[in-house]
Amino acid sequence: CGLDHDHAYDTLVVTRPDNRAGMAYALVLRRLTIGGFGADLVLPGLPDGAALEVALYDGRWLWRTDEGKPWRALTTESKVKCAGRMLEVKVGAYEVFTVE
Repeated sequence: CGLDHDHAYDTLVVTRPDNRAGMAYALVLRRLTIGGFGADLVLPGLPDGAALEVALYDGRWLWRTDEGKPWRALTTESKVKCAGRMLEVKVGAYEVFTVE
């Protein structure tokens, strides 16, 4: 998986609109855009379009704010500013999606 391989889909976003509507989990095969309407992962209150792009390349996670800008390393210690919000990188855990 990654930008160096072609896939039919770049990402799969799972949400829980009836329970924890503000939470989403993304399975990223190549890349994911985060932003307002039109992005793969839509955050409420952001302007339309992508504000941030996350990608997997050669086994490493990268991010950039605009297409054409250089990619930067993305680690679990990263904090990324996205349209005035600070996003904290965390490894996903399936138990977060269990029904209580």
